[in-house]
Amino acid sequence: MGAPLDVPTYRTVTLALRRYFAVTVVDCETLPGEVARTAMDTAHARVIVAPMTAEGIHGTRQVLDWLARLPHSALSTTVVALSAATPDATIDARTAAAHLREPGVPVVTLPYDRHLAQGGPIHTAMLAGATRDAAVHLAAEAMRRAVRVR
Repeated sequence: MGAPLDVPTYRTVTLALRRYFAVTVVDCETLPGEVARTAMDTAHARVIVAPMTAEGIHGTRQVLDWLARLPHSALSTTVVALSAATPDATIDARTAAAHLREPGVPVVTLPYDRHLAQGGPIHTAMLAGATRDAAVHLAAEAMRRAVRVR
């Protein structure tokens, strides 16, 4: 825990990082609100993780609606990862994905995986094949959107 991160500092740091790294991952959930909004607005592409719960889907849809209202509509560079955290999800994945696709973003469903559910370090060799396939699809979709000519 350090000093609170403000928007000018965030912009300075990310500009410096872009000079050295092709991909930077920012967990917006851990940032102060205005900094998180700046991160979402200024990214080349964004992956929004939506937990497969009613609350997760509703919250993600609100974020998508906000992105659509930006002057440059960031939806064309956004992909949603619909993530199942439990093997007994009560939410229908197809219905949830369809709702999240309505604004025009692709949705990649990440199936429940015991290894991910444990938390901690991720060892790709321990992931189920379907999870690995979905993760590769998600990464490819995010990169495709990041390098799309605007």
